[in-house]
Amino acid sequence: MLTTLVGLQQASDDFNKHEFQALVRELLAAYPYIRTISEIGVMPRAQRGDFEQSMRDDGFLNFRVTEGQLGSEHAPAANRPITMPIRMIEPLDPEFAGLMGFDVLSDPSLSGAVDQAISTDKIITSDAAPIVGSPSGFLPSRHITSGTWCQGRPRSGVSS
Repeated sequence: MLTTLVGLQQASDDFNKHEFQALVRELLAAYPYIRTISEIGVMPRAQRGDFEQSMRDDGFLNFRVTEGQLGSEHAPAANRPITMPIRMIEPLDPEFAGLMGFDVLSDPSLSGAVDQAISTDKIITSDAAPIVGSPSGFLPSRHITSGTWCQGRPRSGVSS
């Protein structure tokens, strides 16, 4: 399934939230044991303000990139050189909406899996992690290279 998402992103000149939502809804219907799929990307500090404003302009009025650990409250992310926020998530319902903007690098249970996926170019899963208001889950990660690297991390990534 991650291969399907990777293929869409690599085949599209303008991978956008509408393409993501359409494909993810089909995949979630076909694989009922998967509860959510998200798109995560590397964000250099210089792009973070524009990204946050863009999300607010799209209707997420109080949007901020956040950090913390899954299963606990999140705080605004520190001003680090790089963050990897969840940029899109489906379904965007109350159970998962609070994860939008969450920096997966801020949670040790997720960051190790992301780093391993990047370094090995394989599908890697995190350890089980609690999600606020939900049972525990895990993060399978598949690294996507868009040809541009930022301090050792790719600019794009898809996770579910």
